[in-house]
Amino acid sequence: MSELMQPAAGHSPADGKVHVAVLGLGRMGTAIANKLAGFGFEVTRWNRNGSLNSDSKARLAAALQGASVVVLSLFDGKACIEVSELAQPHLEAGALVLNTSTIAPSEAKLLDALFTANKVFYVQAPVMGSVPAIDNGVATVILGGAPTAIDRARPVIDTFSQAVLEFESAEAAAGAKLLSNHALADALLAIRQALLVSGQLGLPIDRALDVLELGPLSPMVKGKRARIEGQIEFSSADATLAGLIKDLELAAEVSPAAAEANFKLADLVRKLKIDPNADIADLPRSAIP
Repeated sequence: MSELMQPAAGHSPADGKVHVAVLGLGRMGTAIANKLAGFGFEVTRWNRNGSLNSDSKARLAAALQGASVVVLSLFDGKACIEVSELAQPHLEAGALVLNTSTIAPSEAKLLDALFTANKVFYVQAPVMGSVPAIDNGVATVILGGAPTAIDRARPVIDTFSQAVLEFESAEAAAGAKLLSNHALADALLAIRQALLVSGQLGLPIDRALDVLELGPLSPMVKGKRARIEGQIEFSSADATLAGLIKDLELAAEVSPAAAEANFKLADLVRKLKIDPNADIADLPRSAIP
């Protein structure tokens, strides 16, 4: 683990710990907050719980008081912009904002401009991986921003990541995450198609998955095999189909290829009546009789 970064001027807790405010307490935000607390950071937490009313704004101001690092883990770009515009006045020059949310490149560019204009460091830091990867400290994180900002972000990122991929801008990092999700959708569709073919060839599901584990789809098949086969009853989804479809819609705004993949995925989920809040493995699993 890297040594903890020094707080921004005027943000030194009495015990010397770095104060991180985590904004957005969905499954990913909660996992990140817990991981940071476990590594000795002073963590305050905030969730909007509906509209950004006076109570929500007051709680946000309280969570940000004394924070030298802010982690955004919000539903989409619109939420990130709304919350950031409220949060920015509470941050002192030299503070750091890490945005782990999946947003459009144009939204990342806007947020970068908002914070840097006010002398606050901004890093777009979407996570490749699910909550278990955060819990186990093995997530891959895409980082985009100024080199100085990324250097300051690394001690926080190191608490829950095993690898990072750096880009020269927040905009590029946001685009890279959308590309990753596009490839994920294609892989899920390919596995489902392969399982349909295997059934028509008379191969049992376990042997078909054995074959797929030897090919280019191996990482996905190995990671999701227990869910695809239904060997274990899981209490919750690692990553949902609804979340993947939402992210693909962002790429579809500028990419016809992404739009096509998103249409195929959303159409299958609708036609097969798969619960959108189910794990992404339920898509290939739907090919099993």
